[in-house]
Amino acid sequence: MTQISVTYESGEKVSYPYGVRVLDVLAKMGSLERPLVAALVDNEIKGLDAQLLSDCRVLPVLSNSAQGALVYRRSLCFLLAIASRQLFPQRRLIAGMAIGAGF
Repeated sequence: MTQISVTYESGEKVSYPYGVRVLDVLAKMGSLERPLVAALVDNEIKGLDAQLLSDCRVLPVLSNSAQGALVYRRSLCFLLAIASRQLFPQRRLIAGMAIGAGF
């Protein structure tokens, strides 16, 4: 089985099997106790179920960071859209940006 090298926030490099999930890497890193919502994989936001297919650097994205707050907001809007569609299939929900940093 092919191995990939993952570099942690501390600079430590660890080998994992090809296709390992981001969540499994962060669990081994000890990041699960924090308010974890996503990960930065080579400076690109990835979901926790994303598979790692090449050598990369992985950093946790916490809900109390600016990037984490955006992920959290978008996730809540997505859940609202799903619930709205199930309850009111004949209606259309539009969520827009408010002035400032919020929705």
